Amino acid sequence: MIPRLRLDIMPNKNSSEMSRPQLLDFRDSIQRESREQKEMKKTGVLYQAQCGRWKLLSNFFLAIIFVLTMTSGAVGQGFIGAKPNSKGSATDVISLQIELNQEYYLPKESVTATVILTNFSGQTLELGKTATWMSFEIENSEGRPELQERLIDASGEFELKSALRAKKRLDITKGFDLFEPDVYQLTAYVDIPNWGRVASSPKKFQILAGINYWSRMFGAPSSEEGNKIETRKYSLIQAIYLKESKMYVRVDSVTESKILSVFSLGPMVSLSKPSPQIDRWNNLHVLYQIGLNGYVYNVISPDGEHLRRQYYLKNAINFSYPQIYPDAQGRIFVVGGTLQERWDDVEHKNAPPAYPEPITNESQNSLSDGNE
Repeated sequence: MIPRLRLDIMPNKNSSEMSRPQLLDFRDSIQRESREQKEMKKTGVLYQAQCGRWKLLSNFFLAIIFVLTMTSGAVGQGFIGAKPNSKGSATDVISLQIELNQEYYLPKESVTATVILTNFSGQTLELGKTATWMSFEIENSEGRPELQERLIDASGEFELKSALRAKKRLDITKGFDLFEPDVYQLTAYVDIPNWGRVASSPKKFQILAGINYWSRMFGAPSSEEGNKIETRKYSLIQAIYLKESKMYVRVDSVTESKILSVFSLGPMVSLSKPSPQIDRWNNLHVLYQIGLNGYVYNVISPDGEHLRRQYYLKNAINFSYPQIYPDAQGRIFVVGGTLQERWDDVEHKNAPPAYPEPITNESQNSLSDGNE
């Protein structure tokens, strides 16, 4: 605020006693002081305006300097198609993600990981020239790394152009033996020439113990020379995770003390009672309920191959539901219900032969009860 000037020239108490020259001088002094106050106000306003303009200009130049600094940093780190250098890293321009085919598994079940690699480098990347260009690390719930027993071969050359992505599917259990029920974290690493190593975010999955529902030992020809018989075992295992229930099959080599195969047969209802049977070729046949009127039928070989999967519905005409029965020759077939074709049906080339003629409830009398 600009202070006002105090008048030092004051008239006498009785202004009528002042002479005319004195009155003129008094008037001139008041006018002069008034002009001085106006000039000071004008000068203060101009000064404030100039300060405001300089402040705006300074902020403008600071913004320009900030933008130039950020742009030069982005170019240095490779965001605008720059070549890799010491200031940039592969993580800045290459994205790596992991997707798993499910959230929980049984011990020794295949854990299929899909690694998604996205290229934002502005260059074409040449990948897959070595077997170890992609690697994995697994940690348990306590943060300890799991020992990798075998090499996971990820070889297979390909080119990945900029702004595109590639997918690589690998079975993690080919390198890691996951026996203990626990919560694990999976991390993928990719080594890219001239860029360095890229790491994905950890992906969690869980190994469940499961509930042993049924098991049966059987004999199979040994892989060794001679006519030795190897003892193997089928097991049906129920796994419950949150509110979801699944049926698994596991094939063990009792002679060699190892698991040959573990895989899921699919979801099941809690009140379902699977009916497993073994045919003359030692194939395992399993039929169980998956819904109110839905059933699934599976055939598994002694080597742990999934030979057949078919879906059935309860017959809407005679209200019959599907059942499995063996015939006099040791073959096993489905009787009753209505066959339903689905996209995930399985029919392996080594599947046992189908019944020569359609099975009906009338022909059920020619079938005997199976081995339960």
